[in-house]
Amino acid sequence: MIVSYVVLAILAIIVFALVLQPLLAARRRQEIGGTPAVLLDLLAQRDALLQALRDLQIDRETGKVSEDDYQMARVVFLREAAVVLSQLEALEQQLDLEVEHEIAHLRELARQARPLPGSASTSS
Repeated sequence: MIVSYVVLAILAIIVFALVLQPLLAARRRQEIGGTPAVLLDLLAQRDALLQALRDLQIDRETGKVSEDDYQMARVVFLREAAVVLSQLEALEQQLDLEVEHEIAHLRELARQARPLPGSASTSS
């Protein structure tokens, strides 16, 4: 009887760990590099808005949505999409700057590591 409770408790802990693992991994990814998580979120929002616009167009064409409702919903979706796209553009510019800074840093390290012409020691 006690053995079955212990086995049940162990199984519950394993299931609990399996359920929490993706959440903890996402948090770790965010802590390690927050920018990619933000980028993925913005891309997901963009894709969802594009799909919503497509669905709205189909609903209008099939008569599920009136022309007035279509126009109002379309304006809302387009405004949201404009915000997401501007955030994506700002993030892209930020990432470009970070890449340029990293490249400059690596070039400086490479320049410092290279011996200057004429200062190479010839130890044979």
